Amino acid sequence: MRKGIIGLCAVLILGCAGIQEMIEQATNVQMEVKQGEDAVHPADFPLSPPEGGTLMNSTNMSMTGLSTRIVVYELPADTDATPLLDKYEAEIKQHGTDVQRTATRVAFEGSDGRVMAVELTSAGDKTVVTLTEASINRDAAE
Repeated sequence: MRKGIIGLCAVLILGCAGIQEMIEQATNVQMEVKQGEDAVHPADFPLSPPEGGTLMNSTNMSMTGLSTRIVVYELPADTDATPLLDKYEAEIKQHGTDVQRTATRVAFEGSDGRVMAVELTSAGDKTVVTLTEASINRDAAE
């Protein structure tokens, strides 16, 4: 299910309105994608914005048993990943101790169905920081 969620989130981040409408109609997924100046970092989002980052887009998605919020920032390409991931690892550990970390990703999946992840990717002369929070209601999803 996690790969499906990540794949769907990747499509959402592209922000293609036509694809968004087709997905909503075909899957009963409710989506709200905001880009540029319209993008928002929700006040109750559990992960803080990266210092010096430019907010590029935000996505809210819900469907039976799943609620996902994603905010995407750009940072300079020379951003040092280690202190940035250290910061997010500390933030995520406030919500649970079973944190998984790689060189470009910090993630937590709680037994209650809550998922948080931070992923860094390179995009030309920028580093893209994707912050994700998802809640899975396993009873509703089955």
